[in-house]
Amino acid sequence: MTEIEIQAAKAEAFRAMHRGPKILLLPNAWDVASARVFEDAGISAIATTSAGIAFTLGYPDGEKISRNEMLAVVARIAAAVKVPVTADVEAAYGNRPEDAAETARRVIEAGAVGLNLEDGTGDPQHPLTELTLQLEKIAAMRETGAAMRVPIVLNARTDVYLRMLGWQNVGMTRLYAGWRHLGTQERIACSLRDCGTRNRLDGWFGT
Repeated sequence: MTEIEIQAAKAEAFRAMHRGPKILLLPNAWDVASARVFEDAGISAIATTSAGIAFTLGYPDGEKISRNEMLAVVARIAAAVKVPVTADVEAAYGNRPEDAAETARRVIEAGAVGLNLEDGTGDPQHPLTELTLQLEKIAAMRETGAAMRVPIVLNARTDVYLRMLGWQNVGMTRLYAGWRHLGTQERIACSLRDCGTRNRLDGWFGT
């Protein structure tokens, strides 16, 4: 098998882990040493932590680190372990679908097979990326994976609950839109604490 075929197979294996009978645990690595510890402990896949990587390099969280520096660490981690690696790429390091596509390309080139895309902006006046733009970014990332022949596992995250914005219906709409219209494989309602909302989401997605 070629390297790209091996990476594509690893992506499919990682996707299957999300649908398996066991709960998928994704410990967050911030460097090669932590990733190797997780792999040696028997973890089946590893996620990177954008905050952890930023902190170890002297940056605060929130896209203060450059895409180049972030993905350089992702590449080292992916090269050091045999299990699938999924990369936390914050909000994709840009406000355009083209930026998201470039980030997805770089994630795949780094050897990762999944990525996490956030919709938080860091702007208190406009805390969430406009939904249409977010869907365009998701579409651009999926198209990049298809063009590179690596079916990257895209995790769409909404920060409605993490920021405690109180917009329950907004959060559910954003999660549903990403799944229904663009086929995002996974959804995260980060820091969702309300059992009623969680149960409604479980019913929608059948999870």
